[in-house]
Amino acid sequence: GGGINGGRSGLTSSLARPFAAKVMIVLTDGIDTMGSNPIQAAKNANEDEIMIFSITFAQEADQATMRQVAIEGQGKHYHAASGTSLA
Repeated sequence: GGGINGGRSGLTSSLARPFAAKVMIVLTDGIDTMGSNPIQAAKNANEDEIMIFSITFAQEADQATMRQVAIEGQGKHYHAASGTSLA
């Protein structure tokens, strides 16, 4: 959630281009360790018309949460089980 909120701040700041598409790519193991709830953060970002794509990696990744983040952000979720599949 903290990373999404940070990205949201950057994409909605006065320095952001007002007519540019706002897209966030979250590359994560999907394990919530910092900040607020990632699903709520994605809902808040969606209110600012920010599209979120989530990419999880590692076997223990919380794919369900990050899939929901992508749904709330009007994007898609992808998972890479290994470094090879990530590439």
